[in-house]
Amino acid sequence: MDEDGLPLMGSGIDLTKVPAIQQKRTVAFLNQFVVHTVQFLNRFSTVCEEVGPVQMTKTRFTVCVFIYRDLFSPNYYVNIP
Repeated sequence: MDEDGLPLMGSGIDLTKVPAIQQKRTVAFLNQFVVHTVQFLNRFSTVCEEVGPVQMTKTRFTVCVFIYRDLFSPNYYVNIP
């Protein structure tokens, strides 16, 4: 027994005397979980598909800005022999 008086190994309950769980309720909970998970994943994938091209365009724009900034900065041509 631990400090709370609970057994450390096993529950100490005779499982033959415990009533069975309601299968309909268990199936309903499982179905609800699956439906909500699929809805979340569908919304998440839709958002990812919408954000992906925008992020790529933003990244290309940022790279172009840095290239142009470096090309037109006065320090760019200083070290060319």
